[in-house]
Amino acid sequence: MNSRKPIIVIQTTVATTLEAFFQGQLLWLQEHGFEVHAVSSPSEGLTTFVENEGIKAHAIKMSRRISPLADLCSLFLLVRLYRQLRPGIVHGFTPKAGFLGMLAGWMVGVPVRVYSILGVPPATRGVRKLLMFTIERLSCALAHTVFCECESIRQVVLKNNLAISAKTRVLAAWN
Repeated sequence: MNSRKPIIVIQTTVATTLEAFFQGQLLWLQEHGFEVHAVSSPSEGLTTFVENEGIKAHAIKMSRRISPLADLCSLFLLVRLYRQLRPGIVHGFTPKAGFLGMLAGWMVGVPVRVYSILGVPPATRGVRKLLMFTIERLSCALAHTVFCECESIRQVVLKNNLAISAKTRVLAAWN
């Protein structure tokens, strides 16, 4: 009989996002039977956050900007980490961490992949907009569930064909 707790990985690009959105929630997950791990870029904030929350941390540098070589290195490190941890759930939060988390989770076969969208890419044009929307579409396609911050964000996601309606959810607490 396997007595190991299911592992959930919460992944953000920077630790300030963990502090802003997950403070106090990760303790609840632990009290309800999960082993919680946070993945974010290395920083003093990450160290402080995981000490306060009593969870495990994995510092993997992720650039907030599009940086193909750095992103490939981050992806390699995430795949390696996910193979070691064998998480049951990966929750990607923020565009870059979400994309890398969904892609690494898919590559490793993580059974539940969740992506949260707090907003859509700014109204850029041309190649940059195409690239940003393509990355969002891929993140949503690789996720099993896409949480939108509010109904208006969900409508923008659907209007721009970033995700299919059946995958999208709005958390009541965020409205």
